[in-house]
Amino acid sequence: MHQRVEEVWQALQAEGRTEVQREPLLSSFYHATIVSHASLRAALSYLLAEKLSDACVRHSPICWLKSCLMLWFQPLRCVKFSNLLTKISQS
Repeated sequence: MHQRVEEVWQALQAEGRTEVQREPLLSSFYHATIVSHASLRAALSYLLAEKLSDACVRHSPICWLKSCLMLWFQPLRCVKFSNLLTKISQS
């Protein structure tokens, strides 16, 4: 599985570099979120840190938890997990 994740990450980085050339206005976004990170883990860590620094996150622990977990599980397309988080946030 690790090798598959690495392949997907390399493909995402290649696409990110292509988009930097196509959309110069978005180049800082692509560099910050994709191109400058050596691994998917590093990119997700960066995104998690960005979420943690967001002021609204500090005011809603359930919202924060849901965002963080969805960030980590989104690549897996885990529908059951998403449904569970929805039930938790509604209660």
